[in-house]
Amino acid sequence: MCQIQLNILDDNHQAGVEGMKYAGSKGIPVVIMEPLRGGKLASVSKDIKDIWNEAETRRTPAEWAFRWLYNFPEIAVILSGVSTMEHV
Repeated sequence: MCQIQLNILDDNHQAGVEGMKYAGSKGIPVVIMEPLRGGKLASVSKDIKDIWNEAETRRTPAEWAFRWLYNFPEIAVILSGVSTMEHV
């Protein structure tokens, strides 16, 4: 298995999407860390929220970030740090 940092903003950082897809093509399970970029993607600016609110389906910023990752079949596990039971 390999563990990489990957999120909707850091798609070219470190291994990025390209590295994740390469590992997946070799049958290596991919574990993702920092899906919410240290919590920054859970709380976005009003401008970004306004754009997302135009979508037919309403989602929280965290849901958008996780759904972006869910679209990659190469990803086996997404790790996200939590500090309260509500986060779980």
